[in-house]
Amino acid sequence: MKRDMALIRRLLLSIEKHPDRISGFNFENYKPEDINYHVALLIDAGLLEGDYVRSHSSSSMAPARFVITSMTWAGHEFLDNLRQEDVWNVIKTKFKDDSVATVIAVAKDLAANFAKKKLKGLMDENEP
Repeated sequence: MKRDMALIRRLLLSIEKHPDRISGFNFENYKPEDINYHVALLIDAGLLEGDYVRSHSSSSMAPARFVITSMTWAGHEFLDNLRQEDVWNVIKTKFKDDSVATVIAVAKDLAANFAKKKLKGLMDENEP
């Protein structure tokens, strides 16, 4: 199964918006097993606190069930970075096939670099 950064972003946004309803996601154009697989990726990456159970009778890589208790600090930080359109556009086009760890690091670096450019622009505006 291939990782889908758009689904990862959508899951994190949904969990942040509805922390009391963090199970049974139903997104148009996504199969339940795709969603469950991506939830497992987010738990394994440390972006969500929770657990999942794989079915012994299925050949699917997706877990049969999952429980999410919360989004971690790292999950919130990652989502804050993905929320920035400049960062999101680079991630979804240039890093869509990279590992979650790589995407997390790149998103953090991109956000910091965009912030530095913005700060430099503000400082240049205020110079006499």
